[in-house]
Amino acid sequence: MIGTHLNAKFFDHSNQQNVAIRTSACNTALDDLIDFMKLDGVRLAIYDATDVIRSRRKEILHILETAEVYSKKIFIETICDDESVLKQHIQMVQASAPDYQNMDPESVVEDYMERRSYYMNIYEPLDDGDGSFIKVFNNKKYVIHNIRGYLPLKV
Repeated sequence: MIGTHLNAKFFDHSNQQNVAIRTSACNTALDDLIDFMKLDGVRLAIYDATDVIRSRRKEILHILETAEVYSKKIFIETICDDESVLKQHIQMVQASAPDYQNMDPESVVEDYMERRSYYMNIYEPLDDGDGSFIKVFNNKKYVIHNIRGYLPLKV
């Protein structure tokens, strides 16, 4: 839909054209998730998007409710402030992400950190108003809020 090899500027939230493109891609993925959830026998689906502001999270919940997807919804927030964990993650991303194929490692780190800074500028942490959630701190500590039911607890 959008392609690969997007540089960090594509994730600048002050560029409304790029925000609209990213939102469209996320909404297309959400439509696919809804279609999948309506299939017989589907018990679990994961929607992977960077929904760092409360209004977008509320919009997602509203869209799912309107689409009559009555399953339990859980947001997952990953918080990383440990430089060694972050560096390890960037190296892992470099090895697998199409955006970073054939790039030198230093450029990858610079681009990733710039992307991250754009999201940090608008980031609103999950809180009680977001419903059920899991917070993961530096891949070590987990905070679970308002999770109920057999399958959600297994996740």
